[in-house]
Amino acid sequence: MVFLKLTHVKKTFGRGTNQVPALRDINLTVERGSFVAIMGESGAGKSTLLNIIATLTPATAGTVMLAGHDITSLSEAACARFRRQHIGFIFQHFNLLPELNNRDNILLPAILAGKKGGYYEKQVNELAESLGIAALLARYPGEISGGQQQRVAVARALITHPDLILADEPTGALDSQTTQTLLTTLQEVHAHQQTIVMVTHSAEAASYAQRTLFIKDGVVFNDIYRGDQPRTAYAATLIQTQLALSTAPQEGGMG
Repeated sequence: MVFLKLTHVKKTFGRGTNQVPALRDINLTVERGSFVAIMGESGAGKSTLLNIIATLTPATAGTVMLAGHDITSLSEAACARFRRQHIGFIFQHFNLLPELNNRDNILLPAILAGKKGGYYEKQVNELAESLGIAALLARYPGEISGGQQQRVAVARALITHPDLILADEPTGALDSQTTQTLLTTLQEVHAHQQTIVMVTHSAEAASYAQRTLFIKDGVVFNDIYRGDQPRTAYAATLIQTQLALSTAPQEGGMG
């Protein structure tokens, strides 16, 4: 079942002679329950694309259908409600609130959605146990490691059972061991039919996904499915595509 569909999506920044195209013509579909990575060089438009899917940035043209909703037609207030109800976020730099303990950071999306924290108490404990952070819930983000903070951020993204998890360079600030732990965690989350779209510059990270889209010059340059390949072979294919991407002529862009 198609869960996410972008049709002729364009995004331009600036006005008049100062206009800079970030996305020129994006067409893609994502099936419900799939794990998709988005790659591309700096300036290719991948972060802009993720922000449009997240309803954080409006598209200049085109349509985005997500979970049966045309999110390009929503008002700013409706976009905020839609994010709270349907989307969970995992950011590169965690974005945890330092004045809240880890338990309250995890509960924050539920509270913003108008739910009482007690309603999710069991889910918090189950998530914390599965992510290996049960002993850290009463502590504060500044008192734990970067890898532990990222796991708190993953729990926060999952707490309201969102339709879609968006991960923006989630391994960018992590060491190699913590990176592998996080990506394995995302695979386990995906195994429960969770839809995940992840922006990454790393072929190693993208190799944990089922499918990888390469963005170049604001369009989909390549679309590679893992299929039955071992992860190492898939990573090698992605690296080869990265090399082809870097040597091909490139126009200006953003994102």
